[in-house]
Amino acid sequence: MLSDTGELLSCKRCNIRKPVSDFTKNSRTQNGLDYYCRSCKKEMYSKYGPVYKTSRIESRKQWYQENRDQILRKASESHLKNIEKVRSRVKKYCSTTDGKEKRRKAMNRYYHANAENKMKVICRIVLARAVRSGKVIKPSACRDCKTRCCPEAHHNDYSKPLEVIWLCKQCHSALKRKHQ
Repeated sequence: MLSDTGELLSCKRCNIRKPVSDFTKNSRTQNGLDYYCRSCKKEMYSKYGPVYKTSRIESRKQWYQENRDQILRKASESHLKNIEKVRSRVKKYCSTTDGKEKRRKAMNRYYHANAENKMKVICRIVLARAVRSGKVIKPSACRDCKTRCCPEAHHNDYSKPLEVIWLCKQCHSALKRKHQ
C-alpha cells in the first residue's frame, strides 16, 4: 500500500518499505505497481523460474499433442479464409530488402543441406528452363482431377528432370502426404 507520503511501498515478501521506483509496473494491481520489490522478484525468478518454465513447457507440449488436429484444422481454415491477405502480406514482405535477403539465405541453406536437395533444385531449374523454351508443354488442367488450373510439376524421379506429372495444388499435396 502507498504510504501517506505516497513515495514508499511495502514489499509483500520482505516487508521492507521501499521507494516506488524499486517496484515494477503491474496493471492488474490497484495502484499499478507490483506487490514485490525488484530484488525479491529477481530472487524468486532465479529460484523458481526454471522449474516453472520447464513444467509450463511440458504442459503446453502435452496440451498441443492432445489438441493437435483441432489446432491444425483451425489454422488451415483461418489461412484459407484469409488467403488473399496472407498472400499480399507475404508478397509485400518478399519485395523488401529484408525479405529478399531472408529468402536467399533460406534457399541457400536448403540447397546446401544435403545432396538430395541439390538434385531437387537443379531438377526444378532444368524443368523451368524447358517450359520457358517450349521443350515441355505445361497443361492447363490437373492430371488427376481434371480441374482447370495452373498445375504444379511433380517429379517421381529427380534423376529425370523432364518426366513430370502435372497436378493441382490439392492433388499434389495429397500425393506428397501419401508418399511420406
